[in-house]
This record gives sequence, structure tokens and C-alpha cells, in this order.
Amino acid sequence: MSRLFGGFFFESSCFYVSIIGMFFRLLIYEVQMKRFLFVLVVMVFSFFSVLAEGSKYDFELYTFDTSLYSTEKVRNEPDTKILVVDFFALYCEPCKKALPNWEKFYQKNKDKGFKFVIVAIPGEGDRASEQNKLTEFFKKSGYSFPVVFDKYMLVGKKYGVVDKNRSANVPTVFVIDKKGKIVAKESDHKKLLKKIEKML
Repeated sequence: MSRLFGGFFFESSCFYVSIIGMFFRLLIYEVQMKRFLFVLVVMVFSFFSVLAEGSKYDFELYTFDTSLYSTEKVRNEPDTKILVVDFFALYCEPCKKALPNWEKFYQKNKDKGFKFVIVAIPGEGDRASEQNKLTEFFKKSGYSFPVVFDKYMLVGKKYGVVDKNRSANVPTVFVIDKKGKIVAKESDHKKLLKKIEKML
């Protein structure tokens, strides 16, 4: 009788131990799942936050003094209201004639949320010599706004300014809002200046 009772007690104890063990395993699994889901939610949220901040018109190019210029970074600066992207080429006389007016407007409005960048496109010569010509031109001119070099015309193609034959439609100027959307496009900078004044 004692053996039978002892065997029953041992089997019952094993059963309860296994139940308790299973409970703790389920508890640990649940904690791990919650932790995994939390990390997953954070990752998904971060991913879509990055997508929301970006724009298909954003680009990164180097200035002539080898500083990296990022339109996304400029757009996300707290004081930015609009960003003007002006495509420029040395062979474009209207482009060159517009520069003094842009400089004057830039100096007057750069503290009012107006951001401006020149995207210089190479001519028909080789890229190295074109870059040297552009560097020399802007160093002599002394303009204070940023100038970047679109060496392979990828940004020009993105904006639809440069075609597959490397032919550029300049001057072309774009106004980009805080969210990265194009809100204005113009070839006549004087007309555009009037529109920009109303945006600031």
C-alpha cells in the first residue's frame, strides 16, 4: 500500500512539476514575443519615418570646395521655408545674367527661410576640364550661395532638365517646399522672384 501511495505521489509530483515548467516556458515565450513585437514595431515605424522625410527630388552633391551638400538636410533645417534649385551652365548666358539678382535676393532673404543652391552642369568638354572652368568662374565671382557640381548630370536627369544625349534645358529653376515637393518651375528668374517673395 505504501509503495502504491508513494508511486502515486511521485507521479503526481512529476505531473505538477511538468505543468509548472510548461507554464514558465509559456511565460518566457510570451515575454520574448512581446519584446520581439515591440522591436518589430519600432523598426517599422522608423522605416516609414525615413520614407516620409525623404523626397524623390532630394540629392547629395559636392560643392567646389568638396563639402557635401544635401537637399534633405537643408529642407529639414528648422528655419527653412523653401529651397530654390537653379540649374546652371557656363554656355548659358541667361543663367550668368541671373546670378547677381539671385545673390541680391539671397542676401536679403536668407534669414527668412529662403534657401538657394546652384546646380552646375558641365558643357560638351570632358568633365574634369568643365569642373575646372566652373570652379574658376565661381571663385572669381565671389557669390555667397552654395554651388554644387552635377558631374554626371544625374540630378539634371532626375529633374528632367538633362536628356539622354546630355543636352540641358537651362536656365530652369525649381522651388521646393518643406516637404520636398516642387511648387514652382520657371525659366525666367524675374518672374520666379515675384512668386518666391509671396512664399516667404
